Order: sequence, then structure tokens, then C-alpha cells
Amino acid sequence: MTGYRQQKPRFGLTKCPDLVDHYNLLVAEHASRSFKKLDTGTCSASASIEVNNYNRLNNVDVMVGDRLIKRYPLDAWMYHEERKAGKGASWSKAEENAKKPQMLDAPKGPPAQWVAEEGRYGPRYTLTQGQGYSRYVLEIKCAFQMPGATWPLHSELRYTRAYDASSSVEEIEVNGQRLSGKAKSQAEWTQIVNAILSASTLSIYRGQDQKATWTVKPTKLTSTCDYYNG
Repeated sequence: MTGYRQQKPRFGLTKCPDLVDHYNLLVAEHASRSFKKLDTGTCSASASIEVNNYNRLNNVDVMVGDRLIKRYPLDAWMYHEERKAGKGASWSKAEENAKKPQMLDAPKGPPAQWVAEEGRYGPRYTLTQGQGYSRYVLEIKCAFQMPGATWPLHSELRYTRAYDASSSVEEIEVNGQRLSGKAKSQAEWTQIVNAILSASTLSIYRGQDQKATWTVKPTKLTSTCDYYNG
């Protein structure tokens, strides 16, 4: 399988006879050199068909908003056919590829914008870009003293990748310069926060692997972002 296209049917789908604006999902097969129609799994007029990269494999996803309805793993199918034909990658090649740094595609669309808010758990700055398996969220959480609490809530940098749980930032690339995500004082914390907010490109790294990336509309601190790390 090499690709996909969307084609508007003349009279709609049999499955959804009243939905004239629904789109068919067609994929090309190498062997027959023809297109084959696949089930989209939904009749929603707000459905979209996207190509998303996950674990360096391309998938065609049928989405309704941020919800995945049906997935067609085109690259996985292609590699399966290659292995059946005796053309699969060798273990040595697989090990060589595994040692290469994992890099992400550059974000599509306009630069993301920071959202500053004073929530129940204190001030924070949130950056969100992409959707589905290409959705990345970066949070700057300022230290905050909850009423009646003995100790303030910690200041920290956290990121969320797609549908994974959030993780602390070990290392962040700010306009091409690598910085530690950890601070040891108010001065270091303020310097990191200012550098992140004023950047136009940001990437999270763990080792040599890129875990998240953003293009950003720079901004500035609206108030002091306090530091506390126990």
C-alpha cells in the first residue's frame, strides 16, 4: 500500500445514504495497480482523514475531532508484504536504525500561542500544537502556596505527547540551543522560563531522541513565576 486519497462520491455511501458530503477512503495496491475502497467506520459529517506518524510508521487515521475512529497502518502493511516476499530488513539493519536519533516532523500550521492562566493550583503557561498522535502540550507550572498547605506546590516543566501521560522535561532545545529543564534557584528558573517564552522553536529531548516539538509565537512573563523545589 503506497498512499491514499479522498474522493467525493456522486450519490453518497450505501452505508450512509443520507450523507452526501461523506468522503470515501481509497488506497492504492501495488499488485493490481488499482484503488480499493475501505470502510471509514463513521458517518459523521465532521470526520477527517489524516496521515499521522507514530513510531516512525505512517498510518491513515479517520478522526472525528480528536477522537480516533479507525486506523489503517499503511507502512505496517507494506513491511508485512515485503517480509512475505523475502525483502524484509535484516536484524543488523534494524539495529543500525534503532541507534539513530529519533526526530519528529516539523509541526504543520501556524505557530502555537502560549495561554497564561491563574488556576486553582497557581499560575501556569500552556502551549498546545497539533492533534491526534501529533499533539504536543508544554506546561510551565509556577510554584504556588495553597491556602492551609504547609509547603508550596513545586515549580516544574512538563510535556504531554499525544495520548501519553505527562512527563517532566529533562532537556529542552530553545531556538536551537539545548538547556536543562531543571533549575536550582529562582534566578535559574526565571532564566529558563524567559528563554522558553521568548523562543520561536522548542523541542523536548530525552538523550538524543526528540520527544516533542513546537513552532511558537513568542511572548513574555505577565508576572513573576515563582520557584520552589523543596
